[in-house]
Amino acid sequence: MNIAILIGRFPPHDVGGAERQADRLAAALAARGHAVTVLTRRWSGRAPREERDGFTVIRTPIALAGPPRSVLDAAATLTALRSIRPRPDVVLAFQTWVSGAIAGLADLALGLPAVVWVRGE
Repeated sequence: MNIAILIGRFPPHDVGGAERQADRLAAALAARGHAVTVLTRRWSGRAPREERDGFTVIRTPIALAGPPRSVLDAAATLTALRSIRPRPDVVLAFQTWVSGAIAGLADLALGLPAVVWVRGE
């Protein structure tokens, strides 16, 4: 399968449990032979694109704050999703906002099935 994973932050940037889980899942899925692309924000000092542990990381631009940032995130991430070849079979979002909202938009606008994974206690 071709799998896209959406998450706002991604190692080696400041991370917590969801980010570590996304990193490990991407590597595990790639090791099983799946094509995996992680889409995340491009924090200062990070390359826009990186290959590691058998998967690709695409970092989208960050600008503004609050709701305008969410709109920019959605536009940049949907554009990045459109550029993945072959087209993703599924989009996995690791957070409800804004990644989950973008996954829902990808389902509606691009016809990409989406899963929003909410973890917690």
